[in-house]
Amino acid sequence: MWRGFLSMTRQEQLQQFSRLLDVLDELRVKCPWDRKQTNESLRSNTIEETYELCDALIKNDKPNICKELGAVLLHVLFYATIGSETGAFDIGDVCQKLTDKLIFRHPHVFGEEAAANAEEVSKLWEQIKQKEKDGNKTVLSGVPSSLPALVKAYRIQDKARNVGFDWEERSQVWDKVKEEISEFEAEVEHMDKERATAEFGDVLFSLINAARLYKINPDNALELTNQKFIRRFTYLEQQTLKQGRDLKEMTLTEMDAIWEQAKQLERGLRVEHDYSLKHHNTFGLDITCKQFIEYHNEDQLHEALSMRGERWMQIGGGSNLLFTTDYYDGTILKSAIRGREILPTSSIPSPQGGDARRAVGVRCGAAEPWDDFVAWTIRQGLYGLECLSLIPGEVGASAVQNIGAYGAEAGQYIHAVHTIEVATGKPRTFTREECQYAYRSSIFKHELVGQYIITHVDFLLSCEFTPTYSHRAIPEGLTTAEEVRQAVIDIRRSKLPDPAELGSAGSFFMNPVVSTEKAAALQADYPDMPQYPVVDGVKLPAGWLIEQAGWKGRGITSHETDTAPTNKEQARVHDKQALVIVNHGSARPKDIVKLAKAIQEDIQEKYGIALQPEAIFL
Repeated sequence: MWRGFLSMTRQEQLQQFSRLLDVLDELRVKCPWDRKQTNESLRSNTIEETYELCDALIKNDKPNICKELGAVLLHVLFYATIGSETGAFDIGDVCQKLTDKLIFRHPHVFGEEAAANAEEVSKLWEQIKQKEKDGNKTVLSGVPSSLPALVKAYRIQDKARNVGFDWEERSQVWDKVKEEISEFEAEVEHMDKERATAEFGDVLFSLINAARLYKINPDNALELTNQKFIRRFTYLEQQTLKQGRDLKEMTLTEMDAIWEQAKQLERGLRVEHDYSLKHHNTFGLDITCKQFIEYHNEDQLHEALSMRGERWMQIGGGSNLLFTTDYYDGTILKSAIRGREILPTSSIPSPQGGDARRAVGVRCGAAEPWDDFVAWTIRQGLYGLECLSLIPGEVGASAVQNIGAYGAEAGQYIHAVHTIEVATGKPRTFTREECQYAYRSSIFKHELVGQYIITHVDFLLSCEFTPTYSHRAIPEGLTTAEEVRQAVIDIRRSKLPDPAELGSAGSFFMNPVVSTEKAAALQADYPDMPQYPVVDGVKLPAGWLIEQAGWKGRGITSHETDTAPTNKEQARVHDKQALVIVNHGSARPKDIVKLAKAIQEDIQEKYGIALQPEAIFL
């Protein structure tokens, strides 16, 4: 991923340029291939490199733009080197002439002329070119004859405009376009190929003129369409091959259907109907939704929102969801916004408060897998999230759920949450304070549920590793973030099922927080019950409560009948971690709901505590 760069000083830039000249001089002497090159032998390669640069520019591929600019620069320097060998000119002469030309053609910057906007500058240039020594004698003689026809048409019309030969209102061009199309159609009717060719040229010329008037580069526009057609047709071929068929055997209707799929993908929206969500919830429940829309950026999110209908739900990795029925009669929106970037650094208070430390801002797309993000931050030398390793789900969900483990919570390190308001489509950035983070809670989970969709999350992480874990399960004496991360991973793998192998939503229930009085009463009855004082009371481990109630490894009979089950106990409490409910392969939503309700009722009866699900019921 292209993440930008730190700009060199002017002295450093000159040093790099000088080094490049030295390398080129040495190659010219010592390399047989470089030594034999001439202006004529390089010309075709120069054209090829220029087109490769243009291709990178069209795609806005920044790494390749940088690379191809270097390739073009190499050719410029090569021609200058050849010129110096014949005594004609060298790179210094090239730079001097270019500098003089720029100063001469910008009298509004380096002289007394005035130009208020780009259009006035363009007209001024044309006037200057007419005055230059050995300049063009006519307005259009400066257009190179070897230019591609489309580019040449654009340049001809642009030069004519600079001397006042243009429409008074740009909307007038459409009358000309319609006139030329009508004349072309007439010649087609007459079957006169020569005259039809001429009229078709007039149609193209008028459309290029329209593009100029509406500030559209026609060459770029046509190339974008070329690339679009290639992508769509390639998709058509690939899908046809997947079906074991040949394009020649398909009807136009069949090809049109696949073409429409390609257009949806081209827009970046993936739109499916009656779509299985089995791979979009970590329980692995085979749920079907009425409509599924996946988007890749904010623009596509706006389009997805316009298509969502009355009933809809935004999901992430599905690691904290429980669908309660086999069919969701609505639209599921799924983010595919990825990307991670380091923001400019600054000296600010530690994300956890306390002494000021140097911290770095990191922005992450909502659809990035959480654990991949944690691993990446550690590789970048940024610390704080290591105790949250191996938690399933995506970054966007971490900002909603305020995920936590082993003494750390995501909300401690979140600096800002970037969102789109569903009702208006307007962007809004929430500060950490505005997110109202609390234990497994945020404003997005309660007051503003369903009102905003998260696109990116900013974190503040420390450049210095300081062990912050306080959980007794993590060994003491760990000195690096990598060691802490691995310890957490080992613990989680020893206790928690891998969702890829055994469906679950991780911790199904939240640890209840009770009053100090209630905690004291429970302690008297259950001396071994672990208790953890918190700001608003005492936190009790839900897993301990469930295990002590005898639910560890247990399930309930299936969704069929209690007397003749065919799917017996497919929903069960995990045999290693009582806080986790698992799907042993073919459980249905009602099985898990039934088991969760039975556990809640039992814990209420035994301990007088109401367990609240951490999983979101849909």
